[in-house]
Amino acid sequence: MIDVDQVWPILEAVEEKVTVAVPVALGDPLGAGLAPFGAADRVGLRGQQGVDHRAQQVAHEVRGRVGQGLAEQAGCSYSWSVLGPTESDAQPASELPTLPVGRFAREADMLPPLVRARRLVLGGRVDGDVYFEVQTLRGVADLLVVVPNVDVLAQRWSLGLRPVVDGARVSVLKALTRLGALEGSVVGGVSATAISEHVGISGGHVRGVIMPGLADDGWVVQTANTWRAVVPYEQPMRRIVAVEVKRDKWRQALSQASHHTSFADATYVALDAARAIDLAGLAEPFRLAGVGLVTVRRGAEPEVQRSLPASQRRPRGLPRAVVAERVAALLASGVRSGPVLHVFGKHLTTSSGEDPRRSLTLLTEPLRPE
Repeated sequence: MIDVDQVWPILEAVEEKVTVAVPVALGDPLGAGLAPFGAADRVGLRGQQGVDHRAQQVAHEVRGRVGQGLAEQAGCSYSWSVLGPTESDAQPASELPTLPVGRFAREADMLPPLVRARRLVLGGRVDGDVYFEVQTLRGVADLLVVVPNVDVLAQRWSLGLRPVVDGARVSVLKALTRLGALEGSVVGGVSATAISEHVGISGGHVRGVIMPGLADDGWVVQTANTWRAVVPYEQPMRRIVAVEVKRDKWRQALSQASHHTSFADATYVALDAARAIDLAGLAEPFRLAGVGLVTVRRGAEPEVQRSLPASQRRPRGLPRAVVAERVAALLASGVRSGPVLHVFGKHLTTSSGEDPRRSLTLLTEPLRPE
């Protein structure tokens, strides 16, 4: 695999993205809840196995709820969310710059066409679910198209397990699973000291902070001075495709998108088709980074075209697990987007129409067991 650092000499004057680390907005604390995309492809814009009976019921409900959300997206029947700016934050049409025909005024204006083209972005095999502004270990992903692991989510819901959005806690659960320290197994529990040696975190922090927090969330149980996980750790998303959205700053977009390859099965940059002039000249740097390119053409019937393919990966390390958990947390809280940050004191929402980051909701209420 080529290190993405090899791309930088090809990219002149790469402008690094300034990101602000913010916690994932979970809304309700979730209580005991589930914690429950050759020739270029083109598109014109015009789905068991439960741990018990309750888990099977939950799996059906999760599938139904996810399907309902996707149907709403496809039909553009958006329901309002409390997330994001109010309508007054949108810049009045009189203040918007006059644009050449076919150009997008803002990056946010490219999101609705990308949402409708999520099957193309995901690869055309299955439909996907859409999330925005998801905090990763190296920045914020503009758009994620995901396929949830419904069986894993159902099992968690049946056991009252919350999503684990903290990287250190995910590392500990993965370590307990590797060591076989699980409830009901013949392997004994593991001490905090032994866990710390596997995850590279101090024994005092593991003992005093991480393990009590996981116990409070129902993930681990303590026997004397040893710990076991209630269930083996499994990631809650089957597939994740990341999309970095920019109107024209392809170098900056590629720099940011390269970080997403650590957790995504495929990563794309989405550019305004009216501004992306020399696509042939972009092929080599994008190929070296393993990042694909889609273009979005503005018009009465917007069109999304996949111009360069993305390398297909199967990352299963900590960056992937953390992003999957944070998507699961958004799913559980019934929202589609993490915090939409201010830029120079303003919400950069869509120039007109609804912003899908605040208008698309999966559910009217957070998911939680009865």
